[in-house]
Amino acid sequence: RGTLLPAVAIYGLWIIAFALDMIPEFAFSAFQSLAAASLTFALAPQIILNYQKGDAGNFSPLTAVLGLLLSSIRVFTTIASGANPVLLATWCGAAMANGILTSQIIYYGLQKGVGIAEIFSSDAKS
Repeated sequence: RGTLLPAVAIYGLWIIAFALDMIPEFAFSAFQSLAAASLTFALAPQIILNYQKGDAGNFSPLTAVLGLLLSSIRVFTTIASGANPVLLATWCGAAMANGILTSQIIYYGLQKGVGIAEIFSSDAKS
């Protein structure tokens, strides 16, 4: 709770500054690129851990599939709306990372002898 209030305040100030055109274009682009990279690379530790352990652990198949599906939709809509390169890279990277996670979940589940239906229904059981 103690860290939420400052985050909300900073976010509020950011929105106000953005609305009043107080943020230079280069700063906005830099933050957009940082957000793109963090979205894509946030899943890298999980992907690496899964590979090292030879197991997907308890990572949610539903989360991975929805991430893949929704990121793929965003790739399509970004291309359809003019293909902003930063946004396109963001959503392609996110779709790729979620695709790798989904593949790992399926592959390691099948290696354990778990069926596809059971893999994807595991969220309902937990």
